[in-house]
Amino acid sequence: MPFGPVPTPKPKPATTAETILARTPAYEVVTQPRGNWILVTLRGMYDDAMVGILRNKVFTGRSSLAFDLTNLSGIAIQLARELYFTANKLKSGEHRLVLVNPGEENYLVLSIPATR
Repeated sequence: MPFGPVPTPKPKPATTAETILARTPAYEVVTQPRGNWILVTLRGMYDDAMVGILRNKVFTGRSSLAFDLTNLSGIAIQLARELYFTANKLKSGEHRLVLVNPGEENYLVLSIPATR
């Protein structure tokens, strides 16, 4: 290559507005306020511990929630059920839970609780 090798991307550090709720070698859970919403980003390989983190640190607040699942793989039905039930609880009030670009594979798993 005439210009040398392509540099490898480095993980971007959390901005001051981002709050890292959990970071392991397998996954990361990050929240970021966006106006009246809280953007919750789940990255990496799904782990059942993520549901506990969401219950204890995210679902306790009184804000609308937007979940970015773009970089999450291996999603399980436990997460789908938790999101479904939380969305229904929020719907009865003034807040909402939405999915931001979940991807087709994640969307199929997430739609299972709604069909039962």
